[in-house]
Amino acid sequence: MNRRIPILFSLLVVSLFLFGFEGKVFLGEYKAKNAEEEKIIETLANFEEAYNKHNLDGALSHCSAKVKIMPCAEFVQVSKEDFIKRFPSYFYIFPSYAFYNPEIQAFGGKAKLNMQLETGIWLLDYKVNMVKEREKWLIEETSWENLRLK
Repeated sequence: MNRRIPILFSLLVVSLFLFGFEGKVFLGEYKAKNAEEEKIIETLANFEEAYNKHNLDGALSHCSAKVKIMPCAEFVQVSKEDFIKRFPSYFYIFPSYAFYNPEIQAFGGKAKLNMQLETGIWLLDYKVNMVKEREKWLIEETSWENLRLK
């Protein structure tokens, strides 16, 4: 009986670890599978850093000219110009971005990413489409779903 308790406890801890505590892999910790994934992650990390410094021009420099951005807490995609108009008020509700657990599908100069975004007290399922232009990866479209409290 005394040996069963530690064994059962160990099994419980292992199962919680495997199924309940997946862990977070932030962009800086992500192990790219190839050179293209490295460039994609670098672009997203630079976008995240610029946003966190509240540098709108820096963040948008990682976006294509025709980017469609879905701002957090809105249900529409907007152009760069519309995003610029909305941007200052977002830092009250969404003060910083932290992307983690990226899943990347890259093919023929395009990439689709699914990841998690923590911003303020919120957590979102975040999607990004990217395009390669002149050997540089740019954000072409963002969207999110499942906004919830952390």
